Amino acid sequence: MFIKSLTFRKGGKKKDIVREITFRKGVNLIIDNTDNSDTSETGNNVGKTTVLRLIDFCLGGKKEKIYQDPEFIGRNEKGNKIKKFLEEEEVYVELVLIKDLDNENAEKIIIRRNFLIRTKKIQEINGESINDGNFSKKLAELTLGFKLKKPSFRNIICRNVRYSSEALNHTVKPLHFSTSNAEYEAIYLYWLGISISSNSNKIELTKKLSNENTYYQQIESSQGDNFNTVVQKINAYDRQIKQLNQQKERFNLNENYTQDLDRLNQTKQAINGLKTQIVSLAMKKNLILESQVELDKATPNIENNKVELIYSEVKKLLPDLQKRFEDILSFHNSMINEKKKFIGQELPQLDTDLEECEKQKNKLLEEEKVLSEKLQKTGALEELEKLIEQLTKQHEGKGRLEKVKELLISSENKINEFNGELNEINEQLRSQESEIVRKISLFNEHFSQKSISLYGESFLLSHKFSEAKGQMSLKLEISGLEENPGTGGKKGEIIAFDLAYIEFAEQLNIPHLNFILHDQIENIHDNQISTILLDLVRNINCQYIVPVLRDKLPREIDIDTYSILSLSQNDKLFKIP
Repeated sequence: MFIKSLTFRKGGKKKDIVREITFRKGVNLIIDNTDNSDTSETGNNVGKTTVLRLIDFCLGGKKEKIYQDPEFIGRNEKGNKIKKFLEEEEVYVELVLIKDLDNENAEKIIIRRNFLIRTKKIQEINGESINDGNFSKKLAELTLGFKLKKPSFRNIICRNVRYSSEALNHTVKPLHFSTSNAEYEAIYLYWLGISISSNSNKIELTKKLSNENTYYQQIESSQGDNFNTVVQKINAYDRQIKQLNQQKERFNLNENYTQDLDRLNQTKQAINGLKTQIVSLAMKKNLILESQVELDKATPNIENNKVELIYSEVKKLLPDLQKRFEDILSFHNSMINEKKKFIGQELPQLDTDLEECEKQKNKLLEEEKVLSEKLQKTGALEELEKLIEQLTKQHEGKGRLEKVKELLISSENKINEFNGELNEINEQLRSQESEIVRKISLFNEHFSQKSISLYGESFLLSHKFSEAKGQMSLKLEISGLEENPGTGGKKGEIIAFDLAYIEFAEQLNIPHLNFILHDQIENIHDNQISTILLDLVRNINCQYIVPVLRDKLPREIDIDTYSILSLSQNDKLFKIP
């Protein structure tokens, strides 16, 4: 799939086109004409990178990334103005994808989204309104023919869209640092065109296993005993209860007294079972709340004024510095908040269960009170009362430990079940190792060729099976670089990788997107920029879409030939005065 056009227009009655961008095969430059020789102007706020973000938004990205674009960080008024414009003018974005740019009649996918909510929200694919939960799934189905739950569409295309810090600095791990090994494994298998039917469940299984292991450890920790000790303590309670019952039978009591006493013991045991269950539920709830607190701690607490002062000093030394501390902080915090929402999904049900258990416990406590008062009125012997008190305590202790044992057995069964399913998936994965090696070797033919053209050095992709926390996962690595390559070298590696992948996917007919969105190409040396734009992209069936300052391009690049959009301080992307 290629990008045919990107249009954003005002909604409501106006329908005025704000900007229409037509894309071509090959190099597509978004030119920033800001004059760097004029120190009063900067190219950081004309909206060149926002074009990439708008495309990403149409592909399921978050709307906040448009008006919280790091191009505007430090210019809150500018970001607020963009947000106000998009909402008040009811601006909607239309992205048209096409299967073949050379054939106007080829299959098209028309995506429309706006920045409003509720009844005014527009989120359509080919004229059909799609809710948030199904939007990315529908895109995966239409663009890639992919219907499995995992990997997600957004994860599959993470190497097609690179403007975040992670994506610009990590070739094969371009997602947020919190992304799990299981999630990357699913992505890698898709990239390599290797299908393991059950692998889509591995991500969910891995999360469930981790949570269950933590829960099991919390139960043991709350008791101060392991499972075997709990069993032995229950056996000890049984022996003591048997002895006390034998003593009780020596007393000549009426039948009703015995029945009431049995009911009282059963009630006390049930109460203790509920108390243990309440503790267990509260433990689960606290575990989730503690995880959220840990995530809050992960949110950097930094004195922004000091950072701004430092940044100002650095800016004097490095006037071309584009990235700001706040954009990394904002992105990190947004990911932390998303993770907090995810892990807090169980809280409402836990609160409901806790409330129900409390109701049952209170009902039984009332019943216990009635029975106790009834038995006290029978005039039992003082010795018998002491015996009953001891027996009751033994039943309470046993009931509590029986519930703990039940919880541990249930948790261990789940752990064994999850491990069994994961082992089956991992065995299937290992059985595919020869195919993984074959596919990577084919990929390296393209990757090496691109890297040699850029740096005279052969970059290579390789794999390994890594063990972490008892779980195996597939990892991809790149070698052949210096141990600490510079920024330009890393970005050149990424470009070589992404271009090579399109050739590889075309060769093996792996469903893929034929466009690459890259930011910060100006960090690469002029020689490499020329090689990429004039040689490498030309020979690949792709679109290479990059925003760049005009004066950062080598002289031999014919800008007019490759430019699809020119922006400046007088003609910014949204044309807001």
